Order: sequence, then C-alpha cells, then structure tokens
Amino acid sequence: MIVYDGIQSNQAEAQVGRNFAVRVSGGRREFMIFDWPMHFDLDKLAGTDEEQEADPWGAWLREMLGELAGVKVSDSGYFRDGVGQLGLHQSLHIAHAARWISLFERALFLGIEESQARGNFEKDFGHFDARTRELWLAMAKEKRGWLSMEDGELIVDLPATGSCAIQAMRELMKASAEDEESMRFTSGLLSHLTEMRIADEHVVLRWKLEGPTFTFAAPKDHVYDASLAESLRESKSLPETMLSREEVIRSFSKR
Repeated sequence: MIVYDGIQSNQAEAQVGRNFAVRVSGGRREFMIFDWPMHFDLDKLAGTDEEQEADPWGAWLREMLGELAGVKVSDSGYFRDGVGQLGLHQSLHIAHAARWISLFERALFLGIEESQARGNFEKDFGHFDARTRELWLAMAKEKRGWLSMEDGELIVDLPATGSCAIQAMRELMKASAEDEESMRFTSGLLSHLTEMRIADEHVVLRWKLEGPTFTFAAPKDHVYDASLAESLRESKSLPETMLSREEVIRSFSKR
C-alpha cells in the first residue's frame, strides 16, 4: 500500500499533478515513491511493443515486462487526514513476488558484469575498497541472492568489509548534512529499519513488513497548498464522502 499524504503540486505543474491524482485514484497501475524521478507507469510499460535487444539486458527486460501482468491495483482513492488535507492511496497486489525479487537481484548482477566487461569496474565502484569489490564480483559470478522476504521481513544482505560499510555510512551522513533532499530520502529508507548488522564481511538490513516500511516526510519548511485539492473538487473528481486516513489504513490491514 502506498499512502500519499497532503497531495499538492506547484503552480507550474498543476495540470501534471491533477492528472496523476485522477489516474491513480481511478485505478491505473502508476505510482510514485518520494518524488518524480521515482515515478513508474506500469500500464505504459506494459504497452511497450519495441523489440528488445538480443543481449542479457534485453532478456531481463522481456521477462520484467512479462511479469507486469501479475501486478494489479486492488484499491485506490482519496482520503482526508486529521487536519483536513487531501490524500491519495493505492493498494497493489503483486503476484509471484519471488520473481520480482529475482529480477532485482539479477539487475545488480548484470550491472556488475557489464561494468567489468567494459573495464570500468574499479572506477564505477571506486567508493568500495579492494576487498569489497572482490566480494561483489564473486557475488555476481555465483549469482548469490542479496534480497529476500522471509517471515514477514524484507532483508537486504550485501557483501562489504567493516571499513567499507562505515565509510558508506559516513558518506550518507555527509550527503544528508549538505542536501535536504538526500537527507529526506535516506531518512525515509531508514525510518522503519528494525535491524542493521555488520559482520563477517556482510551488511544485513531488515525491515518488518507489518505496519509502515518506509516513510518519506515532507520538507521541514513545508506549507500545505490546497489548490490541487480545490481543482479536483471543482472538476468533480472527488467523491462526495471520503474515508479518513485511519479508515483507509484499517481497511487495508484487514485484507
């Protein structure tokens, strides 16, 4: 389930925001995580009829497009939160989730193999130390799984030396201190992290899948602009009565 709290758009993109809200509330397989760079239109992707390249990435893309048939929107619509702001919600049912996990894993393997084949691996992964690069090459060669869902948890298990893991954390903290967007994205990813373990040349991250998994908060100086909500109301896109945010969450939890 994806919950969009306090939906709005700036004046220059008012029509874009309104169209997105109308499509999502109407059940289109389209969603956005955090911001527009992570906007995905599955219905548009499913309509892709271009012939794919006869290479590993082409085969990966053909398989990914085939799996789109198993992604359905089970519920979507608007809600009002406790302070009267308009929100949007959508629930997606993903058949064969294990196949999507395999696709994500293979995408990383393909990226590593492609980088190595071009002779760019050390440069592309220059933020890793030599031992960690060696471990990642071995992971790609052995096709060792790094992403899983087990016993109600989402688990990421990637190889890394302890010193490389600490350096990565330093870089994340530095980027977050210098750029608010980086800070908000990193904070969102880690908002409901339940465990982090660095040992035996592995970094393991776990998120429990009951309740929120990621929460991307609005900027600290955010002021809600109700013009998008007003535009949707004037165009009669909003229902006469709406559920509260709590009722939407409760309904989803019962499924």
